Parts: sequence; structure tokens; C-alpha cells
Amino acid sequence: TTAHTEEVTYSHAERLIVSTVPVRFERPGSANGSANALEYSIEHGLLKLTGTVKIHTTRNVDLESAVVVFQEKEKWVHASGGVLLKSPTGWIRGMQAHAELLAESYKPTKVIVDGEVSSEAASDRSKENWKLDTGWLQVMLSSSGVVQNLAARKNVTLRQQAADGNRVLSGAEMDAAFDTHGKADLVETRGGAQMT
Repeated sequence: TTAHTEEVTYSHAERLIVSTVPVRFERPGSANGSANALEYSIEHGLLKLTGTVKIHTTRNVDLESAVVVFQEKEKWVHASGGVLLKSPTGWIRGMQAHAELLAESYKPTKVIVDGEVSSEAASDRSKENWKLDTGWLQVMLSSSGVVQNLAARKNVTLRQQAADGNRVLSGAEMDAAFDTHGKADLVETRGGAQMT
């Protein structure tokens, strides 16, 4: 990872690199972005970005948040202070997010978004548009980035707009399974489930 900034402080005793002024960074073949400040612990492999954090990945996924912490050795990333994840087919917004990453590529395998979660996804192939509102969301992804299953908890509302009509499904909990192309195969709702 390469970072560009106007000022850096290095503590040899703590093995800590700190920049309290705006920084641009790049990880070739993976991501690039910017933040208002950076802190990197060499010993622990912990990178903390603060301020207006914006990250763009080579898979056309964008992350915006107030704070992003990346743990290189344990393969996870955590964002807080308001999170927006955008892709070419949709977006997810929440108060915080946590992702577990693959060892070599750092691609996410499990993403959890918590706190006032809202999302929208569209499919050009099936001409469907999905909107989801919930308190907590977990998405499991294949190594190629295709959604495999989804779990939503805390007052879930799912709206589907399709060529054959609109549907609204709601309940306390919801689980969904997807086919190999990322299209919903099965949606199950529990706890006061309703469908319109």
C-alpha cells in the first residue's frame, strides 16, 4: 500500500506511522482512496483511516464512512460513523459495517451492516428492483463476489418492483437464498410476517 500526504510522524518505540493531514492511498490491483488522517501500526498490521474516508475498489465497489479500520493480519475491515457501500447494481447504507476478507485477494466473504440499514438493488437481466429496510443485515458472498445468502433482523421490510407487479414482504426476521447468478431463489420471513 502506498500513501501520499504532506506530513508524517513515525514512532520507532510504538512502530506507529501517523498522518493528521489529508492522505491519498493506493493498493495496486485492489483499491485506492482518500481520508483526512491515517494511523498505521506496523507491529499489528492495523490501518485506521479517519475523517471523510472514500475507498474505490477494482471491483467497482465504493465505501464511504467517517472511520475505516483495516486489520491486514486477521483479514477484516470495520467501518463506522455512517457507512455507504455502492456497487454498479445497488447500494447499502447503515451506521456501521464489518467484513471478513479472503486471505490473498482481500475480497469480502461476509458483510454485516448494523443500525438503520437501507439498501437498493436492481437487475438489468430480470428488470427487478429490490429495496430493503432493516435494523441488521448480513450478506454472504462467493469468492467471485456473488451474493449467496442474506439474513436480515429487526423489523424487516422488503419491496420488490417487477414487470409482473409490486410486492411488499415484512416481518421481524428474513432470510434469502440466491442462485449462482445472484438472483433470489427463496425468501423466508418470520415474526409477524405479512405480504402485500
